[in-house]
Amino acid sequence: MHLAQILVHEQLGAISVHGPFRVEGMWSALYDEVGEAFGEFVDIGVRLEALPVGPDAMRAVDDEEFVATTYRAATRAVVGAVLALQHLTAEIGFILGLDLDATDLDARLRRVAPALGFESHATIEGWHSVHELEQLRHAIEHPSAETLYSADWDGLPRAWIFSDKPLKASEGYRLFFDSLAERWLEVPPTLPTQTVTIGAVRGAKSTLPAKRPPKAIP
Repeated sequence: MHLAQILVHEQLGAISVHGPFRVEGMWSALYDEVGEAFGEFVDIGVRLEALPVGPDAMRAVDDEEFVATTYRAATRAVVGAVLALQHLTAEIGFILGLDLDATDLDARLRRVAPALGFESHATIEGWHSVHELEQLRHAIEHPSAETLYSADWDGLPRAWIFSDKPLKASEGYRLFFDSLAERWLEVPPTLPTQTVTIGAVRGAKSTLPAKRPPKAIP
């Protein structure tokens, strides 16, 4: 059997998207996206190193394209990192029947980590990086004068992204996420199963007109 999500495309008619679905938070896809985004900071570091050192003993980033590209990579990495954990905790909570009413990631991790056998989420290696990224995500999504410029630079996205902190944070995040995800993947096979008898299975058929697929380009 397939668990399918039915939807309607205005131009193409009905579409059936097949699983595998659990609560299907797509956390693995988001995790891959985070890795790709953080990977861009290797090239960013090379570009920074190539900048000339001025008479003030500083490298100056005076390239709008470079700033914009780096900020986009940071936004993808930071926001995606938090979203991946949100989706992972949602799946764990759904299958284990945990009360995850809170949308705050810290609150969710406080419930999920002990359920997987950890002493607490704060004892999982790399937690400091997760907390750092969560704070940056808040600064990115809720910009203000205080989060756009300050002498306390390491909490400001536009300053943080040009430091060596992104790659350090990505390593800590990976350790944390992998520990949580690997522990979680060990759980479903151990859960009790239940046999269900289905009297009849009926397929769904769309009554909507479907546009013919485009012809292949010769």
